[in-house]
Amino acid sequence: MLKANLTIISNVDLFIKAGVARTTLEYKFASSTLSGKTQVKAEGDWDYLLGVGLKAKLFEFGGGYKVFGSAQFQHYEADADESWDGVALDNLVNNEVAGGDFTSQTMLETTESQVSIYVTRSAGAFAPYLGMKYSDVRVDHDIVGGDRDGDIYTFSYHAPFEAKDNFGLFTGFDYAITDHLNTSLEIRGLDELGGSLGISYLF
Repeated sequence: MLKANLTIISNVDLFIKAGVARTTLEYKFASSTLSGKTQVKAEGDWDYLLGVGLKAKLFEFGGGYKVFGSAQFQHYEADADESWDGVALDNLVNNEVAGGDFTSQTMLETTESQVSIYVTRSAGAFAPYLGMKYSDVRVDHDIVGGDRDGDIYTFSYHAPFEAKDNFGLFTGFDYAITDHLNTSLEIRGLDELGGSLGISYLF
């Protein structure tokens, strides 16, 4: 993850970040053509993630402890490998319905709006931090398919999802390589299980 920070007023930074990410979506639904509940799994490819946000220092306490608040928005969109009950979707449809001429493309689009608060304390170049966040995550799952020539039948499927768990915790550290260049490591939990490794530059 690459991140650029620009101080716009005292104690308030605008940041833009870019990196690569992947998303895996799993859920079940009752099918009218297949028996029982169908397990759907869409594994997104590694693709670009873009984000923008604001960070502000809210308080500073004795002992060097600082409290920051942050608000950000990020977006990721990628092709995905689709399987239903462990079978590739194209193979499943060809076996059940289409007689061997079905092909499809799956897309996952993830948007996230997030606000967070965290506390940090520098020890030389090393600055560990711990915080909590509220996230509004939306994933759009889209499939478009049809016969290979596209002139007999087409198939489209759209399923929007929103996260049930909105509150999460995160921890990590920043390490100052120079006065303007930092590297960071972060781990997130509760609402999601994830992590990131990044480099940021302060203008």
